[in-house]
Amino acid sequence: MKIDEKKLNLAMAENCFSTEQLSQIAGVSSVTITRIKNGSQKARPATIGKLAKALNVKVEELIED
Repeated sequence: MKIDEKKLNLAMAENCFSTEQLSQIAGVSSVTITRIKNGSQKARPATIGKLAKALNVKVEELIED
């Protein structure tokens, strides 16, 4: 699965989270989040779930259409 960078950035902005803050809350390294955002790494389903939970959104809201 591939996370939509714009959707992830929007959800982060809505929650006023920096990459570091999201990393701490989701339990995902900031390097991983950065790589997912710039498209150099695909996210595992569990990672997408952690990010969605931390951002209080559904998984579907983060995935590319």
